[in-house]
Order: sequence, then structure tokens, then C-alpha cells
Amino acid sequence: MWDLLHDDFTMSKRQLGLLLLIGGAIVLVAMIAAEALSTGPGGIGTMQKLGIAVGALSMVIGLTLLPLGSRPA
Repeated sequence: MWDLLHDDFTMSKRQLGLLLLIGGAIVLVAMIAAEALSTGPGGIGTMQKLGIAVGALSMVIGLTLLPLGSRPA
């Protein structure tokens, strides 16, 4: 865990993929939760659609990086 703080640390493609996958999932859940908790009848707005798209795209990119293993990113 503390290897992240060393000067010679290199992030692997698997670590980057996991980071993108988790970050995308958080954004996706946040956008859907914002819609579920909204009080107005407006529906999903433009920024929510953009957030859902960005979250889904980062999850897809993260999934494609996971099988590449421990090669440097």
C-alpha cells in the first residue's frame, strides 16, 4: 500500500483499470441516486446524462485494462 509514496512507483495497467472501474461505478451510482432523490418532475437532465455516459465509459475502459496484468501503464 505504501509503495504508492515511493518515487519509483509505476502504476500497472491492472491497477489503473481497477481505479477507472471503481471511479466510474461511483459516478454512475451517484448520477442514478441524484435522479432517484430529485423532487422535481424534470427527469434526467443533460448533466446527469453526461455523468452516466462518463461513468459507463470509464468502467468499460477499466474493464479492458484489467486483463493486461502488471505491465506499466
